[in-house]
Amino acid sequence: MKDLEKLLEANTSDGVIDFKKVEEIVNEEINNIVAKKTDSEKLKGEALETVIAELGLENVNNLDGVKTYLKKMGGNTDEIKEANLKLEAELEKTKEQLNLEMSTREKLEQETKKVTQLSKIAELGITGKQAEFLIWDLNKSVDDKTTFDDLLGVYAKEHKDTITTTKVVKDKFGIDDKTDNIYEAWTEKRK
Repeated sequence: MKDLEKLLEANTSDGVIDFKKVEEIVNEEINNIVAKKTDSEKLKGEALETVIAELGLENVNNLDGVKTYLKKMGGNTDEIKEANLKLEAELEKTKEQLNLEMSTREKLEQETKKVTQLSKIAELGITGKQAEFLIWDLNKSVDDKTTFDDLLGVYAKEHKDTITTTKVVKDKFGIDDKTDNIYEAWTEKRK
């Protein structure tokens, strides 16, 4: 009885312990100990205390308590397998929902990022296809050290004459932000 862990491992199949078999072996071990000694009741009690201690059972102090414990822990293996299958199905369903939520969240974050970037570029007076191209071009250079805003700032400094002129012309002549060709729009307004 010194190797209770080995006894439990030997009677475990697919993670389920055969408590009836363990109970039979424990009873047989107790009976063997009792049969060898003359004062059987005293030794039976000592053997039972040893078994209870090795099992690590709390609030159990007799053979009926051990039997009750084994019945509670044993349960019906078919019920346990069925419960495990239900839990696995719920886990898979939850994983699918999580993946869908994460995918949706990622799409929304990308859309928000693009709208924000378009807004920042529009503040420079750049819109339409030029803005789309600029977003694509700047995002190619974004990394852990350099943000989109940093790159947009550098672009604005490098192209300040063009950007300022474009914004001033659009504002002064009331050209909408959807128009890409300022000259044509300006000419059209002047007619």
